[in-house]
Amino acid sequence: MSYIDRTGHIRKFGGDIWYVNTGTGDDANGGQRPNDAFATIGKGILDAAAGDAISVKAGVYDEAGLDMSLAGLELWCESGVFIVDTTPGTCLVVSGNACVVFGAHFVQAGAAGLQVTGVGTIVENCISVNCTVGFDINEHSTQLFRCVAAGCTVTQFDIGERNTVLRNCFAAGTGAATRGFYLSNAVVMRCLLDRCDSVGNATAGFEIVTGASNNSLANCTSGGGDGDVIDEGTETSLWVEDHDSKERHEAITPMPNGEGVAGNPINVHSQVADETGIDSTMNYYGDAAILIAPGTITTEWLFLGVNLFAITASDDQRFHCYRIVNLLTATRNGGNAWNAGATALTVQSAAEAALFEVDDMVWIRTPGYKPNGEIVKVTDVTGAVITIARNVENSGRTGLHWNYTTNDGGNEVMYLAERESSERYHETQFDYAAASAKDFHSNQWTFPRRMSRNDGLVVRMINGTDAANSQCGITTVWSD
Repeated sequence: MSYIDRTGHIRKFGGDIWYVNTGTGDDANGGQRPNDAFATIGKGILDAAAGDAISVKAGVYDEAGLDMSLAGLELWCESGVFIVDTTPGTCLVVSGNACVVFGAHFVQAGAAGLQVTGVGTIVENCISVNCTVGFDINEHSTQLFRCVAAGCTVTQFDIGERNTVLRNCFAAGTGAATRGFYLSNAVVMRCLLDRCDSVGNATAGFEIVTGASNNSLANCTSGGGDGDVIDEGTETSLWVEDHDSKERHEAITPMPNGEGVAGNPINVHSQVADETGIDSTMNYYGDAAILIAPGTITTEWLFLGVNLFAITASDDQRFHCYRIVNLLTATRNGGNAWNAGATALTVQSAAEAALFEVDDMVWIRTPGYKPNGEIVKVTDVTGAVITIARNVENSGRTGLHWNYTTNDGGNEVMYLAERESSERYHETQFDYAAASAKDFHSNQWTFPRRMSRNDGLVVRMINGTDAANSQCGITTVWSD
């Protein structure tokens, strides 16, 4: 409680306290004693000064245009204070900086409950029911503690600005196409959601839009009736126990469907080729092979492991599996050919190029000409130009392997495949060796890898035994 300390005593307050009582008050009163209270919150706001507090008696307050526009203003609501605006309009706007709202209950169909447009607002023990948006956060450094949004028809908590903190908040939908917790701004947000829970929000219990980066969701749960968690942002620490985490089924890709569609394992080998031929097969990566193409799995999913089918026996095979990050991509600028030997790759804009960093591993492909593409390393990012280098063979040749622009111009795409500075974007490494060509091994990770929707997987292999071509069949084990 913002105005009572932990011993239960009313703390000293530096400003004036104004009293509101819809049952016995009158806006003609003085408003500074409980028995001389105003009748409306609006009158309290009108007479208050910056840094004052308004103490509200239980009751229903149907008032239009309520706006806490004064810096440092605090609103203390007894249990049973209902704030509505049947015009209809937003129940309460907080546009002043460093304001506090405690204990209010917002109810208004067709309008928002609480809208924050002031910096540094603190909201405690508030409830928003049956509104369009329960809590609409539009300014930075807002803190919400122990708040509930329920039955709101669009979003329970819309978090649209940076440095917002929510702790112990609950979002209850009605099973309709609503969102629980929605990080809705495509900027570096750095928000924290801690011990926040959602149920009954069919679009998503938790959704992070593309471009909303550097957020942390800790100890959260998405319960029954929620849609899948949607994380289109980057650099998010996401600890959300999904509503059906104990009911997930495992899938294998590729898998025959029993209706005439083959599901042969993906063949991966230790040879690497380009427009000029094939290079050494020993101690250098072979060609990349797609395990799951980007855009194949359109929900959040878990990469659980791989099944390995021996083709070449008695070789030590070392595998590198890369997460293809569908959110971090760049496409070719029309004036720059991405052909064999090219090292300076111009993309559409400096903003696209800025998605990549020096030492990133990137996957470059065109779907029509070379769908398996190739893995190369970023050595420089300047403006809209990304400079790359090979790291896959000992030929001395440089630049790209293939004539992408010549053979499939207009479809060239670069994806992030590995970033050493981010644990989320590390590659996955594993080993395999077989005594015969019929050996099989299922390799399940100790910790499944969380993948965003539309992410893909590619793999490449080194023969660590001899200079001959080594091959293996692979399928992917995953869970949606």
